[in-house]
Amino acid sequence: LSAPTNFHVTQTVSEEFGTKDIKNWFSFDDPYYSPVDLSYLNDAPTGSHGFLKAKGDQLVFSDGTAAKFWGTNISAGALFSTSHIDIPKHASRIAKLGFNLVRIHHLDSYWVEPNIFGKNADSTLYLSERAMSTIDMWISELNKQGVYIWFDLHVQRFVTEKDNIYAFNEIEQKSPKQKGESNIKGYSYFNLTIRNAMKNLNKQLLSRANRYTGVKYADNPGIAFLLLTNENDITHHFGNALLADKKVPKHNSIYRNDVKKTSKRLGLNPKQAWRSWEYGDSKIYLNDAEHRFNYKMIEHLKNIGVTNTIVSGNTWGKMSLAGLPSLTDGDIIDVHSYGRKGELLFNPRYKDNMLSWIGAAQVTNKPLSVTEWNVEKFPVSDRFTIPTWLASIASLQGWDSLMLYGYSQSPLNNSGKGSNYSSFNDPSLIAMMPASAILYRQEHVSKANKHYHLRLSQSNFFNKKKE
Repeated sequence: LSAPTNFHVTQTVSEEFGTKDIKNWFSFDDPYYSPVDLSYLNDAPTGSHGFLKAKGDQLVFSDGTAAKFWGTNISAGALFSTSHIDIPKHASRIAKLGFNLVRIHHLDSYWVEPNIFGKNADSTLYLSERAMSTIDMWISELNKQGVYIWFDLHVQRFVTEKDNIYAFNEIEQKSPKQKGESNIKGYSYFNLTIRNAMKNLNKQLLSRANRYTGVKYADNPGIAFLLLTNENDITHHFGNALLADKKVPKHNSIYRNDVKKTSKRLGLNPKQAWRSWEYGDSKIYLNDAEHRFNYKMIEHLKNIGVTNTIVSGNTWGKMSLAGLPSLTDGDIIDVHSYGRKGELLFNPRYKDNMLSWIGAAQVTNKPLSVTEWNVEKFPVSDRFTIPTWLASIASLQGWDSLMLYGYSQSPLNNSGKGSNYSSFNDPSLIAMMPASAILYRQEHVSKANKHYHLRLSQSNFFNKKKE
């Protein structure tokens, strides 16, 4: 085989990792097994230091104790279909593996049965007490182990025709499977009835008392973070949903009127500001629309007594820097970033990697979290090397919270099979998490000595795509 001199030939698995005899290796078939016990790193139960706060670019508890989080996600079927016998066992294992934060994710998603609205619910206006009792147990058992909670208030809720949503027929899903339901992403920023439905659900969630502890969600310092809305932005992903060609005339009318009014207030060109797919005045307008939504939602949370750390949204899916401004409404900036095969081989001077996207979201005087990171697609060998690499760079950069996606998305009643998003039974990844937790949480890699700030003009920031 002849090839150019700069042609790279990837090693075989045996060349990369050696040909060690593995016949005496034990079988990884115990879903509760942990190779070490790092639970001593946690202050159990949670809450002894008070509520978590953002102070400059750091996270601290109300008693002044500094906070760093090495976490993971529990989502979808793992939340609702894991037996009440297995939940305490996994909460204990999670602490032993070195985690001190768990994100409760996909609790409202339309494709999860049951979800927080119950099984085959025809409305999303009310919580299912039966479903919430399982969420209560997860929170109670994790908090006992000194594991804090990141709680998503909105992920993939599909409102229904019984939810009294304005102009519902315009946004109803057209496929037979989802008829009578609608994704609210994008529309939530302009449709007042959707925003009110979100507020109503937030009040129900945060005002209810955990049946195992008797403590309201809003009064529990063990719930460290509240996320307003997940992967729901109009600066890049859902801004086109209300345009005229989408055949949503009532929503388009709201959008065009808002563009006209906001353009006058901000001194924008309304003929350009409505063109959501372009850079320039449109990005300023869309950030302002997100900001007004964030302000109303955060104000509502504070009015019902919330003192938890609030996160407005995320930078995700190849968003440019122009999507960052409205994210500063929250107490911290949150990022999602997924790597690929050969992640460590990329030269960052010529090719972006998963760390490039995280670093691009770091804002001066704001803590930074990563609620989703992983290396795709399962099973790539990079899953063995990425955790310690990520923990090292996160320490160097002063990132405050990192969460693997995920511990599990499937019921945790048996050993199951490893997958992209269920890593509790993937030895290539989960076996390296304790070492990475020690490295990161005990700061075995020092923070950088110098800080560099990228200061862009308004024209450079909003008028051109910056990734």
